[in-house]
Amino acid sequence: MYWAGKAIAHVMVGFGFAGKDYLTVSIETRKEKGESYSTVAGFFRQYELYYVVADERDVIGVRTTYRQPQEDVYVYRTRTPLKNIRRIFLDYIKSINDLRDRPSYYNTLTTNCTTGILMHTRMNPESPPIKIPRFRSASVMGCLCLCHFRAKLPRASSMANEI
Repeated sequence: MYWAGKAIAHVMVGFGFAGKDYLTVSIETRKEKGESYSTVAGFFRQYELYYVVADERDVIGVRTTYRQPQEDVYVYRTRTPLKNIRRIFLDYIKSINDLRDRPSYYNTLTTNCTTGILMHTRMNPESPPIKIPRFRSASVMGCLCLCHFRAKLPRASSMANEI
């Protein structure tokens, strides 16, 4: 999903279940009421980290229909071995449960939607080595490649705004 132009994107991961049901996980900042996001403040433990877990249609619908300005959302479907998906999914669940006992903070550079996905994919033995340039928050090509487990970046299956 793009916001603030095509140079900045927010990446979410969806897990497909029987049929066409997708559970989407989005790693985000928990802002207090009335608080707005600041990239600079994100370097200084200003925002608690949390995971939004929701039906894919809800997560996309909020961004394409209800937020103003509306955001462009692109869906990229990939195929990954079930054992790898299961490890990543269970690691997401573990991290969500760990936040209950040990709150964590968002960091614009090191702990964001992109790096969170990268760390969760590390559960798979064939994951590529971590490269520092990939830590740039929301570099569109870099962060989307992380979601695809070493696959070439495919064309978007669809632009969710048009579905």
